[in-house]
Amino acid sequence: MRLRGARSRRPIGAWGRRSRSWYVRRYHEATRLTSQSVEVAEGVVVGYLVKPYSRVGVYVPRGRRGYPSTAVMTVAPAKAAGVDEVVVCTSLEGPTR
Repeated sequence: MRLRGARSRRPIGAWGRRSRSWYVRRYHEATRLTSQSVEVAEGVVVGYLVKPYSRVGVYVPRGRRGYPSTAVMTVAPAKAAGVDEVVVCTSLEGPTR
């Protein structure tokens, strides 16, 4: 699927010059969980450690139209969380029988 000239026809509007994926990723970076610990008694520390996966897979449905927003809303949070590799899967084009 090609979007010839889509960038030149896209209105800038409220989004400015940055892509929508930039805004989605920025939001998820700002709300990212961080590792925390607390000393509940002398010498007793409890907490949790936040570590991203090294690789994740996401599914982006195709249907009659492509859904780039699904790709943005699944890939951007993973990248913001620190995932090194994101594998995107989608269905075949046309009948699957």
